[in-house]
Amino acid sequence: MLAGVVGTVRAITVLCVKLPAGALSDRFDRRLTMIICDITRAVLLALLGILIALDAASWQVVLAVSLIEGAAGAVFDPSAAAALPGIVPDEQLEQAWAASPSRVFMAVFRSPDA
Repeated sequence: MLAGVVGTVRAITVLCVKLPAGALSDRFDRRLTMIICDITRAVLLALLGILIALDAASWQVVLAVSLIEGAAGAVFDPSAAAALPGIVPDEQLEQAWAASPSRVFMAVFRSPDA
């Protein structure tokens, strides 16, 4: 049940942060925004992993990490999408748009041999 609560609250947080995140990606340096978001997520998830290994993670800690990680991801996504046309040549932009969500979904798949 707690996993459902954490997942639902995270989804609501991401939904609420996405709209202002788009405006933020237009106002601030996209590269710096992406770096800060990824560092924040990496530190939080490493900390959570350490707490779990030490058997010191409560569900409240998992909830807090999930909320902050979700919000950081919601800020990262529009910055990455807006930065893509500045990175990829115009003739490859369509392929890049198609490949961008694919990398996320491919990270979830695992080999049948695993």
